[in-house]
Amino acid sequence: MSNLLHEVSEAIYNGDLELVDGCLIDTRFIYVCGEGGDESEYPTSEYDHFDAVEEYVSTWGETNYTIQVNLVSWCKGIDLATGKTCRRALKDHCITIYPEEQKCVDGHTHYWSALGDEWGGSRGHGGGVRTVTVCLWCGKSKCEDGWADDGHGGHMESVSYSDSEIDEETLREYRIEEGLEEEED
Repeated sequence: MSNLLHEVSEAIYNGDLELVDGCLIDTRFIYVCGEGGDESEYPTSEYDHFDAVEEYVSTWGETNYTIQVNLVSWCKGIDLATGKTCRRALKDHCITIYPEEQKCVDGHTHYWSALGDEWGGSRGHGGGVRTVTVCLWCGKSKCEDGWADDGHGGHMESVSYSDSEIDEETLREYRIEEGLEEEED
C-alpha cells in the first residue's frame, strides 16, 4: 500500500495527476470521442485538446462534401469518494471538414463556370445562395451552398464535388465560347 501511495504522490508531484473537485485526474492523456462513441487516446506530451481532435478527424479519409461533426475531449480520473471513473476538462468541439478540390484532367487547372439553369447557376434558398458550377475541362460539378443543413439543427457553408452529366461535346462548345479552345475548321 505504501508503494502505491508513493507512486501516486510522485505522479502528483510530477504533474501527471491532478486533484480536481475530489477526483484524481490522469493528465497524461486526452481522450476524444465522436458521435459514434468510438474513443481514442492521445498523450498530452504531444497533443493539447484541439490538436487531439484534429488528429482524430484526420484519420477519416477524404470526402467529396463538407462535414460538420461534434466531438468531446477530456481527461479521465477516479472520483475519490465513490471510486468511479470520472471525466474532467471536458471540451466540446464542432469541427468542419471541407473536401479537397480534386485534380483536373490533363494537367489543367479547373475552370469553373456557371453554365446557366440547365447545368448550374445560382439560386437563393433559406438565408443563403446555392451556386453550382461545372469545370469546362473535366466536367466535375462544384456546389457551394451558403445555407446548408449542418446535420445538427443549424446551418453552415458547404462545398461538394460530384460528376456532372454534361457530355464532352457540350463542354467543348462552352470552352470555345469562353475562348479556352479554338473551333476546328
